Amino acid sequence: MSLEGCILVVKTLLLSCFTHLLNSVFVDHNHLDFLQKYLLEFVWYGWSKVKPSVFVLPTNLGGLNMVNVKHFIHKLRAKWLLRIANAHTAGEQWAVWA
Repeated sequence: MSLEGCILVVKTLLLSCFTHLLNSVFVDHNHLDFLQKYLLEFVWYGWSKVKPSVFVLPTNLGGLNMVNVKHFIHKLRAKWLLRIANAHTAGEQWAVWA
C-alpha cells in the first residue's frame, strides 16, 4: 500500500473507530501520544522516515496531511461545547441535561 493509501486508511477507518470513545470519555495525554505513535508506526510499517511534526503538516507546507490525534480530540470537544452553547440560546431541550 502506498503512503497516501495508509494515511487514508488511518483517517477513514482507524480514527473513526476511536472518535466516539475519545469524545465521550476522558483520555490521558499519555494515551493520546501512544495512539499517535501507533498510527505513525502503522503508516511507516514501524520505521519512521519523517519527524512527526512534519508528518502532520498540510501538503502545501511540505507535510503529509496526517491527523494529529490531540488536536483532533480538542476540536471535537470544542465543537460539542459550541453546540451546547448554541442550543441553550435557541432553547432546545436536549441541552438542559448537558
